[in-house]
Amino acid sequence: MAADPLTKIAYKTLQQGKSIAGLAHKEISSRLMNL
Repeated sequence: MAADPLTKIAYKTLQQGKSIAGLAHKEISSRLMNL
């Protein structure tokens, strides 16, 4: 794994994006089920 700061920042952003997408997906799914 490259240790340069840019790669670290990109990786962190990707991980955050994944978790945010997961939360949004859960939220949408639960709302659809409640309709």
